Amino acid sequence: MSGEPARDSGAAERVIRAAADALERDVDDVMRRFAAFLEHEIAEIPAGPAVRADTVRRGRAGTLIFLNALRRGDPPERVEPAGEAISYARTLAGRGVPLGVLLRIYYLALGFVIEALEERFDTAGNSDKTLLDATRKLTHYGFVLTDVWTGRMSDEYERARERWVHGAEELRREMITSVLAGHDVDTDAASKVLAYELRRHHLGAVLWVPPGDDQGATMLRLQTAAADIAAEVGPGRALILPQSPTRIWAWVGMSSTPADGAVEGLATRRRTDGVSVAIGEPDYGIAGFTRTHNDAADAAGVAALANFAAGRVTLYRSVRVAALFARDPDRTRRFVRGQLGSLAADDDESARLRATLMVYLEERGSRVATAERLGIHPNTVANRVRASRALLAHDLAESRVELRIALRLALALGSSVLDAAPPVAR
Repeated sequence: MSGEPARDSGAAERVIRAAADALERDVDDVMRRFAAFLEHEIAEIPAGPAVRADTVRRGRAGTLIFLNALRRGDPPERVEPAGEAISYARTLAGRGVPLGVLLRIYYLALGFVIEALEERFDTAGNSDKTLLDATRKLTHYGFVLTDVWTGRMSDEYERARERWVHGAEELRREMITSVLAGHDVDTDAASKVLAYELRRHHLGAVLWVPPGDDQGATMLRLQTAAADIAAEVGPGRALILPQSPTRIWAWVGMSSTPADGAVEGLATRRRTDGVSVAIGEPDYGIAGFTRTHNDAADAAGVAALANFAAGRVTLYRSVRVAALFARDPDRTRRFVRGQLGSLAADDDESARLRATLMVYLEERGSRVATAERLGIHPNTVANRVRASRALLAHDLAESRVELRIALRLALALGSSVLDAAPPVAR
């Protein structure tokens, strides 16, 4: 415009360079103020002179790289972060500090450095337009550079976090294996490694889903189901150890034994997420940690042998007899069929007869008591017992203990121990 002085296109850059020179001289003082500010602003950063000194050291290194790049006019996309910044990302990952906290620290640092630079602009020797142009250029450069650096820091954080988590999981796996194997393990040391107090009451669980689902989504479902169990029997928290993409072991630590009915309540409904669960008996201490897990593993073996539907919760206390036999399926089948004879047929009518006979034996041969429990007429009980007698391999008066065990195995294990052949004509 006519009459207006020509604009110096390099004036803003000279203002920025002069401010960068001034800030470099004051960098330690500025970083000390930033360290104090960060200690107050970020709860996840521990307080203390050692931490503040570390912040000053790392902040100085990053700020000097920033200032040198500004003075040279280096493209911000090509400026590499300081090694101290990369190691800081690894440190926070190892401490379990969330990634969002790391990113917030960097953007707070950016704002602090830009403000310090603007405070050192030569306001007396430059026009408002030059100062505004310098502010815009500085802010743009700073945000682009910080975006590049935080991207690098995020990648490094995730890699470090993955290494840390993997290492911690392997250490937990080794410790749990030692505990379950009955090795001489110091309880306090083991509790520290597991981040789980072993001097407590424990409820062991095995959780699984059918193979074929998405691995990431499946593991989340299993972990969520374990957390559900902890919430239902708690208060407590779950220690989780993955065994495969579709199976985990879990323990719920509690300050006392579960309330009456809490464990039974877990089995009152089928899980709608398709996660099958086997639950052990509550137990105490490092030995109880092993016992309740073994219970859950045995209950899971029964569920697998019986081919229970997905989503069922199997309590060890409900299948403890079957669990004793389930480790040897062939022998269990021979025992059941040897006791039940043709009553081991895998059909609905035989199942009704077996259920009636089991209650009849539990009620010591009382047709009336059996009828009351089953909600049927005593004459129906008599007819079913008569039909069962005709099918059994032994006289009903003989080996009643073995017969009751065989009936319970048939109920718990179903088709896996029954005879699929057509029953004998009645």
